[in-house]
Amino acid sequence: MVWKIPPLRDVQKWMKFDLCHQLCLSCHEEVLIRVACLRQFGHSLSKVRGFTFTYDSKNMVFLAPSESASGEFGQVTGDSMDRIQAQKKMAEEETRRNQLMRDMAQLRLQTEVQQLEGSIQPSEGSLSPYIVPDAETLTNHLNLVKQLASSARFIVVIPKAVIDTLDMSKKTQQGARDTIKYLEREFHKGNRYLRAQKENEVVKSVKRKKTKNEDKRVWSFYGILDCCRYFAHQSSEYDSSGMVTILTSYKIEQTLPEILHALIQNTRSEGINVENVTVFHAKWKTQG
Repeated sequence: MVWKIPPLRDVQKWMKFDLCHQLCLSCHEEVLIRVACLRQFGHSLSKVRGFTFTYDSKNMVFLAPSESASGEFGQVTGDSMDRIQAQKKMAEEETRRNQLMRDMAQLRLQTEVQQLEGSIQPSEGSLSPYIVPDAETLTNHLNLVKQLASSARFIVVIPKAVIDTLDMSKKTQQGARDTIKYLEREFHKGNRYLRAQKENEVVKSVKRKKTKNEDKRVWSFYGILDCCRYFAHQSSEYDSSGMVTILTSYKIEQTLPEILHALIQNTRSEGINVENVTVFHAKWKTQG
């Protein structure tokens, strides 16, 4: 055992090797203490001058010299230091180049989406080019929304209010978790026909504060409506009526809470459609 090595006898005689038993530490706690001690030792070692053992605070890792780049006991020669600096410079250039490529790809995608959005306009009897599902629609009818998004006939916009509702529901609803995974995957892929609401894409009618006992569905609907107003007024050459349809799982013609029913009627009066997702999906299937 390490504590029985003769050369370390003078140092170890002051150490209490049975301290963990006296403190009744668990195995997990012992490991944490050992890791903390090793980490402290690493920081001390990184402060030793002339020794190429450093701490990268950005990535939170310790960096030791490679065997090929170091001399005796980690002392770096002039040539080795030049190689290290050259490798570091190449890595930085590679990082900048990769970031530039990602930025260019994102810019190209945004341009394509803007061109696509500028090319679609509703015609008489046609379905809205923008569809905005609420959280319940995504949770309970995700498969229908996927079909609409993959049809290349609509741009599906996910408002921030919907994302917030899904986030609050993910702990208790499997449908919310499935929806979040699907949206994250599509956003990462850069789906041209499915995207999240941007910060500037909002038009509010009046400022209002959420009351303590207000129905969460009503407050979420206000957020969805603020998003829809933005897209409904994007075209100056065409009538904005019919540009946007809110997809909901509610059966509109059946009994709804009075405030929600009134809100839906006011939304329609602004030229923004509100339809049950199954009804809208059936219309799309019929029109082919």
